Amino acid sequence: MALHVSAAWGPVEIKLTATQQDLSDSEVKANPPTFKWTTTNLTLNTEQVVQLLANSFNTNFPDGASLAISGCGDLAVVDATGTNVLLNVSAVLSTSIETVLTGQAVDSANGGFQAHFSGDAVFTYDDESFITTDGKHTSFTFHGRFLQHMSASNKTEKANTTSVLTGGSGSGTLRNKTTVFTGTIKAHTPDACF
Repeated sequence: MALHVSAAWGPVEIKLTATQQDLSDSEVKANPPTFKWTTTNLTLNTEQVVQLLANSFNTNFPDGASLAISGCGDLAVVDATGTNVLLNVSAVLSTSIETVLTGQAVDSANGGFQAHFSGDAVFTYDDESFITTDGKHTSFTFHGRFLQHMSASNKTEKANTTSVLTGGSGSGTLRNKTTVFTGTIKAHTPDACF
């Protein structure tokens, strides 16, 4: 049975490039000894992260399932409509924001506000303690510059929030292969957790 998504959930858009070691210390010539190293680049987007999560939790998700985030930073897989939580995945996939933030909040005359913040955020994936579908594990961290814009009109107490990790990078393993990550992660929540 799916749980209904509260108004405090919004979509997550992941656009990462994953670089994995292909050849390592491969001798291509004996005299003089010549060695070669190569890498392979993979795209890791939201749909592929949902597939990774299915592997991590040893389950299947229906077509069109996507990733959503709450205003408090919890992550879940939602159905194609975006209105039903299929699985809270925070045991494997989590976010944290470093405590040093800069910015300002400006209250408008009509009771609304706008605020802009920046700092550092960490996106962590770790299924090492899980029995995965294919027996392979993924464990990495992705750090990025955290940019957040929040706004609310006088008609609502809830803040619309857009958060972006830009210029990010990270490392770890992707299905048991050492991997380096670069790219962006963007999230939108209709409510912030304060």
